[in-house]
Amino acid sequence: MSKKGHTNNPHGRPKGTPNRTTRELRIWVQQVLSKNTHIFEADMKKLLPEQRVALLEKLLKYCMPTHQVINIKEQVAEEYVALEKLLKTAPEHAIKKISERVIELGEISKMAASESADVSQDG
Repeated sequence: MSKKGHTNNPHGRPKGTPNRTTRELRIWVQQVLSKNTHIFEADMKKLLPEQRVALLEKLLKYCMPTHQVINIKEQVAEEYVALEKLLKTAPEHAIKKISERVIELGEISKMAASESADVSQDG
């Protein structure tokens, strides 16, 4: 069984890269909308406001990038793993930079923990 974000195909597409079908579908929807705006707008006027909002919401998924929630703990953990790999092969000047980044990450992690504690106390 594979881990999340890991594939057994070393030549697979990079993480975060949309697959070709998704990209092509987004382009097609954008082209259809841009070439037929006058027809689309006339059709939209015939819909109830709730229907218009629902339709626009569905179509925007193909045109607008989706935002992902950033989990600071996961991001810090990933950076630590990357830093450990670098420490094994890096020259001395690079290790100094890595050490500085580890200290920064520790400070960021402490701030995030403090902020989440403040939020939970307020709620």
